[in-house]
Amino acid sequence: MLVPPVVRNKALAAGAARWLDELPVLIADLEADWGITVGPPYPDATKAFVAEAEPAPASGLPTGADKGRWLIGYIETTWPELDRPCSERAVEHALACAARRVAAHDHERAVLIALALLRRAEPTVMPHAISACGIACSAIE
Repeated sequence: MLVPPVVRNKALAAGAARWLDELPVLIADLEADWGITVGPPYPDATKAFVAEAEPAPASGLPTGADKGRWLIGYIETTWPELDRPCSERAVEHALACAARRVAAHDHERAVLIALALLRRAEPTVMPHAISACGIACSAIE
């Protein structure tokens, strides 16, 4: 696996040589654990290893729409069980947000952020990687 030179150099400068060495094993573990196939890295990445991944049809990975539907069910069930701890307006807003998430899901444009890679990353890389994931997640939601 070829890590783009800019990413490799930044990882080495951050003291993350071990992360670079272990990256092929980490990716292979993710492929096995999640039933995905990771493609070659995008050559223009500058701060992280970024690659397209194709989930296996039976991977069981939830989509954004699945998560939105789950959230709707959870709110509708939990709010009355907890004796309506917040206003109905707040609940309606939360349900509308979840419904927008369901409606906005586009399988062709979906992004999977592999946090399992972050859990095993070098401590010096972790804050930068989490920040990058936060930005990516914010951009797609």
